[in-house]
Amino acid sequence: MKKLLLSTLIISGFVLLFFAGCTEDSTAPPTVFGVSTSTPTVAPGGDIVVTISGGTTPYTVTAGTDTLVATASVTGSSLNIHGVDGGFTTVTVNDASSGTVTVSISVSGAITDDLFPIILGRKFTFAGHAIATSGATLPDPTNRYQTVWTLAAPGPLPGSTVIVDSTRLIHPTLGEILVARNLLILKNNITGEFFFAQTLGPFFRAFNIERTDTARIISVAKPELGIGGEWVALDSTYVDSLGTSNIRLEILGKVEGGEVITDSSAAHTKYETIQFRTRRRISVNGAVIVDNATTSRIWLRRDIGPIQVLIAQDTENLGHFRTIKDKNF
Repeated sequence: MKKLLLSTLIISGFVLLFFAGCTEDSTAPPTVFGVSTSTPTVAPGGDIVVTISGGTTPYTVTAGTDTLVATASVTGSSLNIHGVDGGFTTVTVNDASSGTVTVSISVSGAITDDLFPIILGRKFTFAGHAIATSGATLPDPTNRYQTVWTLAAPGPLPGSTVIVDSTRLIHPTLGEILVARNLLILKNNITGEFFFAQTLGPFFRAFNIERTDTARIISVAKPELGIGGEWVALDSTYVDSLGTSNIRLEILGKVEGGEVITDSSAAHTKYETIQFRTRRRISVNGAVIVDNATTSRIWLRRDIGPIQVLIAQDTENLGHFRTIKDKNF
């Protein structure tokens, strides 16, 4: 009996020693590598410090900024950013363990870069898809959709240029078709503002407005306003054919901000762009019946032009979403 009790005590002591040696590691796990803000805004000529933390020091800049927009450097745990000119750019910071964080920098103030050089003969080839009048993406199982924009010739209005738009798509009833049309773009070479000639025909017909002068010149990009800037591209009121309703159409624009767009090429090239959006608001006898409906979005890259384009559908026409695949320059 004494031998049994002794054996039990020895085993119990062993168990206690075993579990005592298996306590949790008291060393705190490393903190997550990150920054105090990934979307800082700085004024031209101004400075801002973003704090880097976690991961494994030292920290380094492994992909620098567009220095025409901003500069960035690392000192210890500080990412020092200096604004140069209005626009958008990014910087990538690594830690010693190959952790990566990308900071998107917005510089306030007028964007003075040439976001769409109008040079005759330039061609932009886009992949993408068509959008039905219902808003649904049209099926394209063999990826046949393609658009080519060619800056073809001077236009009929001062400062205007004809863009030949050749689009191949899968139509919901006609099958594969090729649609060619001429677009008219106008550019203010001093401010960088862009205008497109657009038709209001579908709007007039939808609201039974008798008008034959359906073309309007609409401002779709105003880089001089800087990121966050807004403008009124159109504000007109019409009377329907019965004379019973006042229909007001407003087209409003905004510099939405910077965005990195990956193109449709095999190389998946990335572009730092500025996104511009126009939207419409429709009121009947003072009551808003359509609000914040996108008319267009265009993403422009300095010294290149359109990298991505959204032309919204309407009651009569298909919409188009396009991302650049190739260019001839």
